[in-house]
Formats: sequence, structure tokens, C-alpha cells
Amino acid sequence: MAFDPLGLPATHPRLTDYLRTPARRAALVLTVAFASCDVVGPRACTAEFVYGIVVTVVDAETGAPVTEGLSGVTVEDGVTTEMDIADNVLFGAGENEGVHAVVIAADGYDLWTRNGVRVAGGPCHVTTVELTAPMTPSTG
Repeated sequence: MAFDPLGLPATHPRLTDYLRTPARRAALVLTVAFASCDVVGPRACTAEFVYGIVVTVVDAETGAPVTEGLSGVTVEDGVTTEMDIADNVLFGAGENEGVHAVVIAADGYDLWTRNGVRVAGGPCHVTTVELTAPMTPSTG
């Protein structure tokens, strides 16, 4: 004999009355289907390219954007990759999870380095780590 979740026989009047309407049957089916992502099927991912690291570069003393001679690299497992630049923002570790070092250079400023930047992977894309690089003006 089959039982419902309440422990009642499947032919119990309370259960059959409840499931009599199509809307309630549909609600039950959807509840069961969406109870697990694996039942629904694979996640639909986008074709968007996601950077793992985004660094905004500013002057440490004034907070002004730093753009002159700006460049940056990420380093992971000994592999150095140039970062993309737009104004005073650098983008790196595109769709590349792992632990990275970030090195930023700009004319008239000391190098800025951050080690141990952990970029986590997700089901479709990496999770972006946003950093601010306060650049210290060179003294010599």
C-alpha cells in the first residue's frame, strides 16, 4: 500500500481531494522537480567573459585616479599574464580561478603588489575579486 508524506494511504480521501484540481497536482510536481537542481538539469550559463580580478588604481595621497604609464600583471603558478586596462581600472585572471599575485606599475609611483588573491570558481564563471591599489608616489 502506498503512503503520502503525511503517512496516510495514497487512496485516503484527504489526499485524493487535495490532488483533485490540476493546479494542486501541478504545484506538487513542480515542488518535487525543483527540490533538487540535478532533477531540473544543468545550469544555463552565459557566454559572458568574467574577469577574476578587477583593480581600481588611485593615488594613495589624493585618491585621484592613476592612469599615466599604468600597467599590471597577474602571476599564478609562475605564469605571468598582462592585465587589460580601461582608464584607471585593470582587469585580469579572466575565467581563471586560483591564487594569484597582482603587480601594478605606473609612471611616478612605486610598484604595488598584492599576493594571495584567491579567485573562486563558480558553476559557470569565476567570482570577481575587486581590489583598490593605492599607489605611493616615488621619492627618487
